[in-house]
Amino acid sequence: MSHWTATEWTLMLGAVSTALGSLILVIQRSTCTNIKCGCMECEREVRSLDQLEAQPETLEAITQDDVQHRLSSTLSNAPATRSSSPARPSVARMVNTLER
Repeated sequence: MSHWTATEWTLMLGAVSTALGSLILVIQRSTCTNIKCGCMECEREVRSLDQLEAQPETLEAITQDDVQHRLSSTLSNAPATRSSSPARPSVARMVNTLER
């Protein structure tokens, strides 16, 4: 038996991946309620397209204005934590110190 080259390994991996992907796609689109594949068996509920389309959307569209409004309201409710003590220099002072 000869050693496989990198190209042969790549082709084999691609073929196996394609076969598994095709099998999963066929099972997903199947309308069977009982699926048997090799030694595995699965029973599932199959819903029609009408039932799938009738499901309400659970995600809401969030705009940038919504985020800015929520952020500003959160920040306005937060307690003030600024300290003018020299023991804790501000970020601007530290940046100025680093720039020198």
